[in-house]
Amino acid sequence: MEIQSPEPKLEYHNTMTYTLPLTIATPVLNGMPFIKRALESVAEQKIQPVEHLIFDAGSTDGTQNVVRQFSHSTLIEEPDSGAHEAMNKALEIAKGDWIVFLNADDRFLPSAFEIFSRVISENQDKEMLLGGSQVCTLRPDGMTGARLIVRQPRSDQASDLVHLTLGVPSLNSRIFRTDILNKFNGFDNNFYISADRDLLLRMTIGGIKSACFPEIIFEYGLHKGSQTLMATKDVSRKINEEHLLIASNLIKKNNANRFCLKVLKDWRAYEKFKRYCFEKKPAALFMLAFFPPLWRSLYRKKMLSRSEKRLHGVKKVLKYIP
Repeated sequence: MEIQSPEPKLEYHNTMTYTLPLTIATPVLNGMPFIKRALESVAEQKIQPVEHLIFDAGSTDGTQNVVRQFSHSTLIEEPDSGAHEAMNKALEIAKGDWIVFLNADDRFLPSAFEIFSRVISENQDKEMLLGGSQVCTLRPDGMTGARLIVRQPRSDQASDLVHLTLGVPSLNSRIFRTDILNKFNGFDNNFYISADRDLLLRMTIGGIKSACFPEIIFEYGLHKGSQTLMATKDVSRKINEEHLLIASNLIKKNNANRFCLKVLKDWRAYEKFKRYCFEKKPAALFMLAFFPPLWRSLYRKKMLSRSEKRLHGVKKVLKYIP
């Protein structure tokens, strides 16, 4: 009988000095073939984090074997209800003063941790820092394909309520003070897809101190299994349902000021319009699907403006949507 030797751990001797007080948390379930790319993006950084926690919920595709090859990572194997529960577990045990979340099909760009080190030292009074990100396709072999989108945040975007409601807020290109996330009770597991948006909104309304930096430090991988980037109609409906519930929950709370309430109510109206389209007007969904920048731009300028000018006709129609 042939005895197979265990695969050696991948050692990165020139990068293993821990100087950054940062925890990396990665939830994963059957992360092949992309997980190696994600782990390499951490191991090859010139500055290393305090720890990289990998929460495997029961993979059956060999993900654990790949993780065990990387000496910088700590594998935690236990079931969970989804990625956000695993991320909450990370908050409970994280050793780093700061924490960042890395999905199994994404990666950090080279020099990301050097940039983290600089912006942390420059923003010691801040609790959340937002950097740039890009979206790339992933090839079947797990490697990066074409770059599709580059996002560089505006100076005020980290805590911009309009962006957090109507935009596409990036969780993974943000680094957080670990104690602040615990202060806001982490991710709400009642939201399977949108718990990150809910947390960002709660923190912003709660007055979190934030800052932005322009460098691109994170890469989202786009492939057929991407839940939000390649959302099916059923997933889009689920996101819509969660957004409506998040908006309603936050409106009920008493700690939001008038401007926050106005933004949240207009966001709820927008999500009600989407629900109406799902149920009654598929042609209107075509507009939302193929021209979201146009719709969001119009909605921001007219519906969420601080001025008294409004699209009275649109608001009149929205009043009658249940």
